[in-house]
Amino acid sequence: MKKLPLYLIVLVALIIIINGFASNKASGKPDAGGITTDHQKYGAIHIVTQVASGACTDTISWKLDGNGTLTVSGSGAVPDYEKGAKNQPWNEYWKSITDLVVEDGITRIGNRAFQGFRYLESAVIGQDVIAVGEWAFQNCYALTQVDLPPSIKLETGAFRSTPVEWEILSVPSEAYANSNY
Repeated sequence: MKKLPLYLIVLVALIIIINGFASNKASGKPDAGGITTDHQKYGAIHIVTQVASGACTDTISWKLDGNGTLTVSGSGAVPDYEKGAKNQPWNEYWKSITDLVVEDGITRIGNRAFQGFRYLESAVIGQDVIAVGEWAFQNCYALTQVDLPPSIKLETGAFRSTPVEWEILSVPSEAYANSNY
């Protein structure tokens, strides 16, 4: 019996893997990151739909889209979360969240709301947010862009151990002077 060359075996294995991955994407099955995707392609337009959603409170909801953007909307304060509890409603998706949008209507970002979200790169905080809770963005090592309202209060360690920590604190602001940072 003649042996098949190794490169041919590797090529066939790659084709099988790629086809299996593509069929999972098209069928809405979870991808390697554990998120169910539902993509549709129309020519050059790629439509990304919502992959997860839920509620923080009776008046605050959240949704995560296929591009990694978590949007928090509604009215009131995002709750505080306990140290080490990992009980934020979006916590199971932390590896997929790269961008955060906190819409107008939200008044406070709770303690530890996004603590340890290592892949979070940007955060746009709505104009109604008056405070960012303790350790809210601590250890968000990829966070390089944050848009904050001008008179926001930063509570203890709000941006501790992030690339933007010293940039935020170097901007003169009455709010920072009154914080416990």
